[in-house]
Amino acid sequence: MKVFPIIAAAAFTVIFAAGCSNTSRFNYSAAYGSMPMLMPLPGNPTVGVLPAEDCRDAVTYPDDDNANETTGSYYLGIVPFMPFGWRTMRHPEQSGEFATLSQFDFKPAEDLAEAAALSLKTSRLFAGVRRVRDPQNSGCTYLWRTRLNSTRYSGFLITYGITYIGAPFLWLIGFPDGLSSARLDVNFELIDCATGKVVWNCRNDLGDTLWHWMYARIGADADLYARMLKYALARSLTDLSNRYSEIRPAQSAPAPASAPQAR
Repeated sequence: MKVFPIIAAAAFTVIFAAGCSNTSRFNYSAAYGSMPMLMPLPGNPTVGVLPAEDCRDAVTYPDDDNANETTGSYYLGIVPFMPFGWRTMRHPEQSGEFATLSQFDFKPAEDLAEAAALSLKTSRLFAGVRRVRDPQNSGCTYLWRTRLNSTRYSGFLITYGITYIGAPFLWLIGFPDGLSSARLDVNFELIDCATGKVVWNCRNDLGDTLWHWMYARIGADADLYARMLKYALARSLTDLSNRYSEIRPAQSAPAPASAPQAR
């Protein structure tokens, strides 16, 4: 019977060791989901993609009244009858406290802009797509701006109320050992370079979850963000394609031909 505590300790060590050694980076091109190919917009407009704006500290939600960067603790799973230990983060790239991941390499300003540029090029909506830094000298018809409102992450290590001493027995036979839950709230805007006005915007407030098993998805905690962004961009670009006739600047109508003068 002494073999069972040894197995439990080994399983527990595997999970925590994986969480301490795994590093993940934001990888949009490899994320699950497709990038739509659409009909080119009339008039062959071009678009310049600006660096994304990080607005996470400026946006609040009714279901998120916590003013701290992180809450909870995975050590809560040591308490008998506690079903899990947990941790919540507003800026997941600044902390390594995921369920099964140690570090998330994510640079919002560049990564989100690069993702938008890739989807815009794939969509074929615009005759030209390029990254721009100076909106005053972009030389484009429009500017694309991304505003990031939330990347809230919650991770759970599941103990089933029997603490980390007993839970590994269940993990070994296939019970989930963790859960990652993430929110991505991102807003896309199209700015007319001629007027400086926002002529279209589309907000996407999404949530997704990922279960972890000892034999699968260890270290995949942050993969949720790239796949949610891919869905958000696909949805938004389709919306832009459908609504472009409403936001397209009115074209001046040709002057009517004058009637010939009678002699």
